[in-house]
Amino acid sequence: MKKVTRSGVDKPDIIEVLEKEGIEFRRNNTALCPFHEEKTPSFKVFPDSQRFHCFGCGKSGDVITFIQELKGIGFKDALH
Repeated sequence: MKKVTRSGVDKPDIIEVLEKEGIEFRRNNTALCPFHEEKTPSFKVFPDSQRFHCFGCGKSGDVITFIQELKGIGFKDALH
């Protein structure tokens, strides 16, 4: 898995992690949001900044925040 270094912290690439979690990307790194029901993709990933944002429900963050929200776990557990 590709690692992205930002601010001295190695994190896995957000696109790879989200795909591993079952997110199916459409064009322009958009997908259906895993946090709420929708028919039109409003979930977008920004590879350059390694962040995500849902324009439907407002959730946003980095790869660690995504795992925390998706699995309902704490920061330490999300690092594993």
